Amino acid sequence: MNAFEQSIPSAQGGVGDSPVHESAHLHVSGSATYIDDIADPALGARYGGLKGIHADTSFQRYSDSTGCAPSAA
Repeated sequence: MNAFEQSIPSAQGGVGDSPVHESAHLHVSGSATYIDDIADPALGARYGGLKGIHADTSFQRYSDSTGCAPSAA
């Protein structure tokens, strides 16, 4: 085995394996930091975390689905 092959990490886990997520203990304990908990220094407050990332919370329909008959689905 050469130096290049030694630097490649081997795959871990497999079928039936349940690997633990790296921050699973934080999620379970309630102390995980979510993106909307990250303060935005430019705004001086919490506004959904990072600038330029916005969740689409609109209830407006984006298409007209009247052309599809339920029986055809």
